[in-house]
Amino acid sequence: MKLRPLAAAGFAATLLAQPLPEADRARAIAELESSRKLLLDAVSGLTPAQWMFKPAPERWSIAECVEHIALAEDSYYRLITGPLMSSPAEPAKRAEVRGKDDEVLRKMPDRSSKRVTSQALEPKGLPPNEALEHFLSSRERFLAYARTAPEGLRDRFRAHRAVGLIDGYQWILLASGHTLRHIEQIREVKAHPAFPAAGQATPRSGFFKTTDGVRLHYLEAGQGPAIVFVPGWTMPASIWMPQIRDLARDFRVVALDPRSQGESEKPAEGHYPERRAEDVKELVEHLGIAPAVLVGWSLGVPELLTYVDRFGTGSIRALVLVDGWIGGDPDPAREAAYRKMLKQAQLDRPAFASAFVRQMYKKAQPEDYLREVTAESLKTPTNTAVCLLMNIQGSDWRPVLAKIDKPLLYAVTPWQKPQAEMLKARLPAARVELFEEAGHALFADEPERFNQVLRNFLAAGGASPR
Repeated sequence: MKLRPLAAAGFAATLLAQPLPEADRARAIAELESSRKLLLDAVSGLTPAQWMFKPAPERWSIAECVEHIALAEDSYYRLITGPLMSSPAEPAKRAEVRGKDDEVLRKMPDRSSKRVTSQALEPKGLPPNEALEHFLSSRERFLAYARTAPEGLRDRFRAHRAVGLIDGYQWILLASGHTLRHIEQIREVKAHPAFPAAGQATPRSGFFKTTDGVRLHYLEAGQGPAIVFVPGWTMPASIWMPQIRDLARDFRVVALDPRSQGESEKPAEGHYPERRAEDVKELVEHLGIAPAVLVGWSLGVPELLTYVDRFGTGSIRALVLVDGWIGGDPDPAREAAYRKMLKQAQLDRPAFASAFVRQMYKKAQPEDYLREVTAESLKTPTNTAVCLLMNIQGSDWRPVLAKIDKPLLYAVTPWQKPQAEMLKARLPAARVELFEEAGHALFADEPERFNQVLRNFLAAGGASPR
């Protein structure tokens, strides 16, 4: 039967006046209440440092995630109660969205596809307590609306970029699904290897200028005897975050962004071991922290051995070398493989960096973390990255071992076991620690063990704060 215009208008008014069917209303309320509880559980007991921790400068903190959820909630509410419900009813479209209730709740939390939020929904930096209060207020308003929402919601439609055309009721479900999406993001932040445990320090940034005029960045936290961490090839200071946050309870911990890495300046010169060793020395002098424990990983190993060779051990309390090459007899096959690797880095640097970062770990790492480390690696210009490795090719630091008269720890994975045996034969008093189940970034794969090994080594060598 075809309704006359006046009759159709009256029918639409009746739908607007009638509440949603009980099953729909109950589901909407249950979804909103459930996602609210899950969010509250996800942020329960967070410390200020945990609320504000950002996995990377361009990534959101937990506080920002919560603020974004609240802003989006307000946007959805305004849309539903304003333009959507003011639009003409289109019951003929119901067939187009049939079955989408479940689809909305399935697709919205899925973070396998990332989306850029609109500027209006970007978090503005509210303190954590205000962000959470904003969310709770917005959610309670949504719940109040859901309790009395009219059946006419099912006849009003707007498209959403993630799920396409949906009706007004499905927009309510979408608000809950959106919350679930960012709860997953919060869990990703909490799973980040550098996420601070309760009571751990939040590092602060600092800069200093070298004698050749290059501005270098470092992270610093804690008080006590100093430990200086030097990362490997193209890696940032922040890769040491599991050590910074833990060890800062007892030590003054400093992590350097070497020149052309991380947040440090990217000059055209100075990318050879002697200059980079001098950079470490000038950092120690700038902070006035000698004698310091020096920890170098990968490329940082020959750089710290160059430090010993050039400047002696007077400013060193102890030396820690992590899974880096010390020296060996000439090997044409190894050198050919080395040159091939350098060429690959120049042919397709992004693909090379991605593969390089992934092979550093043996333990599973969050995808966002791997992407972040890869992005940090790419901050080093390609020509500089190649230059750094060219300038150590064929060098041999074995003769420098005879100059080391301070406690020495060599932490390695199985691929460096021959180097460890060589070192132990030359320096019987050195401590060697083999991480058989870790990748090249062994301090990230097994941070608790690495930190405890370092603590025990320093305590035995008299470099402990106790």
